[in-house]
Amino acid sequence: MNDPEIQAIATEAARLWRSGGNIEVLLRFMREKGLSQPESAEPLAWATAIDWEKAHIAVMHSEIWSDYFELCRQLNEELQGALMLLAQECSATVTETELDASFDPETILDSTFSDHAWPARERIPGDRTTT
Repeated sequence: MNDPEIQAIATEAARLWRSGGNIEVLLRFMREKGLSQPESAEPLAWATAIDWEKAHIAVMHSEIWSDYFELCRQLNEELQGALMLLAQECSATVTETELDASFDPETILDSTFSDHAWPARERIPGDRTTT
């Protein structure tokens, strides 16, 4: 932790931990001091001497940050809607399937450049780079 302010918060959180506070108490303290959900994992790990991964999981699944999960979900839905709107404005042919995160780049390239005369190449079994 390079930020002196975060270090001071972590030091106070360690005092709370040693005096019997639980993880929820520490996270409430950190949130009240202005740390965000992602910023809370490292000071929590330092204050409690648990590894960073466990601290991160504790932060993500804490009661203190449960409202943040819903906020992130709503923001993701709004972002997806905005991207769909932008895509529709940019191209009437873009479909929701094309914007899906599981798209196949080769399929998109084939459909995008279908009128381009690609030189014929021999297909090697299992090789997705040849057509």
